[in-house]
Amino acid sequence: MNVSKPISTSTTGLEPDTAELPETMSTDRRFWFAVVAAIALLSVLRGVRFPNIWTYSHFLFTYEYGFTKRGLLGAAFDALGHPVFRSYDFFAVFASVILVANLVLILRLLKDLIDRGSPMVTGAAVLFSASMALVYFAHTNGYADHIGLLATLVMLRIRGFYGKLIFAAMALPLIILIHEATFLIFFPIMFMSLVFSSRERMWKIQAPLLLVLSIAALGFTFFVTSSTLDGANWWRMFALTQEEAGA
Repeated sequence: MNVSKPISTSTTGLEPDTAELPETMSTDRRFWFAVVAAIALLSVLRGVRFPNIWTYSHFLFTYEYGFTKRGLLGAAFDALGHPVFRSYDFFAVFASVILVANLVLILRLLKDLIDRGSPMVTGAAVLFSASMALVYFAHTNGYADHIGLLATLVMLRIRGFYGKLIFAAMALPLIILIHEATFLIFFPIMFMSLVFSSRERMWKIQAPLLLVLSIAALGFTFFVTSSTLDGANWWRMFALTQEEAGA
């Protein structure tokens, strides 16, 4: 008699089965996660650095001279009205908090992989933690892409199609305004996360919603990408950011 395996209700496909695990297997998984976490931390330490002046100058972009791409983050902190929020020291702390948050979420995903109990998948997690991916990740500390990565990793933790869809609808405009290239870098992951969390019997409703989200995000990305200052205002903002950045 054929007995089919129950379909997982996991939204990410990474969580382990709910059946009790043998104690030795559970111990092995904790051991391998400790190994992966230690290697990942060493990889991050190999590449981590303070944010560079180029990333800091982008942080200083605002809408003072008109609407322009990559101006949301600087405008938001500038609206707080205190010079400390536009200082390099604050930017370095802010960027480092984002970096640490991303690392925690990446480790959580690696733990989900290890908890599946597959030796090959566990080996892949070890290889990833030792790869140049995490070194490069740490070396780009301060880049606006890290905010897009944070939103994507958070979305992967959300359960259910509609929860993911609502989060994506709120997060995408913000991260595109912060850095328009986020759409090309991270939207494919968001899209596939929504596809995998959809249900076949609801696909006739969910597919059009996913299509609307995709078209809206693409159109908004084109709009933001084309939003640049005219020559005179560009030079004014350039001079201001150079002065504040100490260049």
